[in-house]
Amino acid sequence: MGLPAENAGDNQAIPLEQLASIPETIAEGIIVVDSDGYITYVNANAERILGIRRAAMAARTYASRNWKQYTVDGEPIAEEDVPLIRVLRTGLAVEDAEYVIERDDGGRVVVSVNASPLNGEAGTLVGAVASFADITARKRHDQLSVALDEINAAMNATLDFRKILQQVVGDSARAIGTETAAVALREEGDAWIVRAIHGLSQRLVGKRVATGAGMPFVPTGEITDLVVINDALVDDRADPEFIRRSQFRSLLAVPLIARGSLLGVLLFANSSVAITFDEAQIDFAAKLAPSLSFALENARLYEEQRSIAETLQTSLIPPVPDIPRLDIAVALKSAFEAQRVGGDSYDVFELDDGRVVAMVGDVSGKGTEAAGMTETIRSSIRTLAYIDPSPDFVLSRANASLLHQITFGHFVTVIYALIDPETSHLALACAGHPPPVLCNHECRPLRTDSGPPLGVARATYPCSHHTLRQGDALVMYTDGLTEARHEFELFGEERLIEALCAARSADSRGIVDSILRSVTAFAEGRLDDDIAIVAIRLEGPGMDRH
Repeated sequence: MGLPAENAGDNQAIPLEQLASIPETIAEGIIVVDSDGYITYVNANAERILGIRRAAMAARTYASRNWKQYTVDGEPIAEEDVPLIRVLRTGLAVEDAEYVIERDDGGRVVVSVNASPLNGEAGTLVGAVASFADITARKRHDQLSVALDEINAAMNATLDFRKILQQVVGDSARAIGTETAAVALREEGDAWIVRAIHGLSQRLVGKRVATGAGMPFVPTGEITDLVVINDALVDDRADPEFIRRSQFRSLLAVPLIARGSLLGVLLFANSSVAITFDEAQIDFAAKLAPSLSFALENARLYEEQRSIAETLQTSLIPPVPDIPRLDIAVALKSAFEAQRVGGDSYDVFELDDGRVVAMVGDVSGKGTEAAGMTETIRSSIRTLAYIDPSPDFVLSRANASLLHQITFGHFVTVIYALIDPETSHLALACAGHPPPVLCNHECRPLRTDSGPPLGVARATYPCSHHTLRQGDALVMYTDGLTEARHEFELFGEERLIEALCAARSADSRGIVDSILRSVTAFAEGRLDDDIAIVAIRLEGPGMDRH
């Protein structure tokens, strides 16, 4: 297997006599092989890193069949790619190669290797020398750091309380390498409730957990302590009753604290065998806990805001009037996540002369401020409509009023319809809002010239006039409908038209319900914005309502 010295070239070939100067105590592991690949020298650190006695190594060749060796991604390494073998085959040095060696005790170690050819007195290649460092801990830290970044990104992508918990316990258990992970949250009266679990039956979610003076599982733990129990059978800090029931052997418990208060505990556990949590695992858990605490607190606050916003929306929803010749149905569906609940609204009311006003509006922004603004819009439009219901008059005056009321940078989009059931006349005006859809034998957007959203600038709002036929249905909606998403795709106007065409023979309630079913199925239940819908069908004399 020897190669002439000229093939080694300038590739850092080391004269054989220099090996005598290598100190036994050098920090790296050192292995020397002859030209046939047999090990001729091993230092003490190589013995320690590889977990193999030097006497045993002396009888081996440094071939892949004698050591299981892998890339850092877990793929087996072909024998010709093992650094020492590559040097013997090519005469070329190998620098900073990283790979995994399986020790004789079954453990694995990640090493960074530099290997160089050895030249004899005649200038021929007589062997190779490799120096390597154990970088297992560094690699473990790097891997867990990447996993932590990915988990943090996933937590920041949603404010869905349950999704945050379930994703974190699954992803973190896989990253840290334990069989089980769980989150238990503290309830009133020092009760603890399991809110998410990985690796055990989901029937445990919602169960109460026994508690002592501190965190559950470890009664003696203070609420600020991170507790590591490598073997619960010999560690008197573990709650014996909990260990008996759960059969956990190894526990890593981290408190979840926000604003100085204990929210809960993040637990990692192993049952089949006891494990020793290393520095990288403990560091990962310690860094994950504050991020999870922050995400949970934000989710809780947004859930409270959602509840308030939905209460405002619900309390301010006007009743739907019963008007001869008009079949009316409405819907207001809140966004899936708390921070998305906003200012979508509608109103339908009858004037003294029998004409009917219908409007759908959308206040920019989200939360309680937007939800509260909906009543201001409705009240303004109702008041103005009783003075003069002409669409251009109502929107122009409402806009002038909002310029003095609405916060800078906010605005309101509105579609306003005035319907005369007796004459079948329809008048429309639009303030930056999606056009309504008219359904009869076909469904099509009823486009009209639009003015700017209310509250942006002084403007006028043109009015368009149309004649409804018996059985025509007018459908008005907010943009949360067409902008509902499935991954990166929008529901869009085309799908809306398809859904309306499929339901155009139904009554107004059937039309509204069909739209909601279609968009909810498309978005897989996760609506990014509120949706308000008003459907009004013109009935002829004697027509039955389904």
